[in-house]
Amino acid sequence: MANPIQNTLSQLTQTIRFLVANDMLQGVELKPGDAEQQEKEQNRIEVVEEGGDVGIVAEPVEAEMPHE
Repeated sequence: MANPIQNTLSQLTQTIRFLVANDMLQGVELKPGDAEQQEKEQNRIEVVEEGGDVGIVAEPVEAEMPHE
């Protein structure tokens, strides 16, 4: 009985190592509900300013090029 359990455990360990080594577990939930929470974070809308137009806060500063 011990030998089949050892074989199964060995196969399971090899499978997990393969999945980890090939990044096949990216995005897998660590806790139930993680995927929904991540989706909410990515799709949320934040109100920057109420009742007005959104304008440019600061314009980008161009780096000065040395004159030749």
